[in-house]
Amino acid sequence: ARKPVTRLQASSTTRFTIKGPEQISMQSEITVKSAVGDVSSFVISLPPGMQVLDLPQGDIRLNVLPPPEGADADSQRVQITSSQPASQLQLTIEAVYRPTVTDTAESEDPEPLDDLPKATLLRGVEIVDAVRQSGFIDFIVDGNWSLSWLQDGDLRRIDEIPDSLLQQQGVARFEFFSPAYLLETGIQPEKTRLRIEPLYLLQVQKDELQLDATLVCQVRGKRGFVLQANLAGWTIDQIISRPAELVDQEKIRLSP
Repeated sequence: ARKPVTRLQASSTTRFTIKGPEQISMQSEITVKSAVGDVSSFVISLPPGMQVLDLPQGDIRLNVLPPPEGADADSQRVQITSSQPASQLQLTIEAVYRPTVTDTAESEDPEPLDDLPKATLLRGVEIVDAVRQSGFIDFIVDGNWSLSWLQDGDLRRIDEIPDSLLQQQGVARFEFFSPAYLLETGIQPEKTRLRIEPLYLLQVQKDELQLDATLVCQVRGKRGFVLQANLAGWTIDQIISRPAELVDQEKIRLSP
């Protein structure tokens, strides 16, 4: 029988794509090597609520394990087994956020929390029993969401985000040096920021003034906003938007 490898060293780059508080996917590139013998099998622990996708991996097989007695049942453990043992194994795993019904029910608060960020523990993949492990954690936002973090322990936020990550709408990168860290992510709708550049054309005629007002609007954050204008003394002839569907014509209200 093959002697189990105990001196594993691991590195990983975990990337979270966030489309909302309950719509989170994860991809982790993992490298595991051993100073003694070949690597044939090891166990990883996923962040709470994440469930692995059993995608084809060639010589790699994934097996979801039952949680150890007394351990956090919401942190899925997966055994990685290779049919071709080697001194170094590399693989990519993917997972999606599917918190258990029990945990969701227990976390509900009877008071409204709409203005507070949804907090989720999003950390890197942990290689169980590795003597050394380090890596990176990246965050990508798909949609109008704002992220905030509570961090502690053997972890730091990197100021300069790589160009390759920025091109994918990356907003943050963290580096960890051991599993002894905490990274809690708050997810909340991005506040609407509206910038308006007006252009006015005033035509003076004998018995009236005609004003053409063009408003160029730039919106950041949550789409959909109400624009109010004080045009006392003026009669509105028409309101034109480009594109046409930009303004909901049925909701235009003209005060007398």
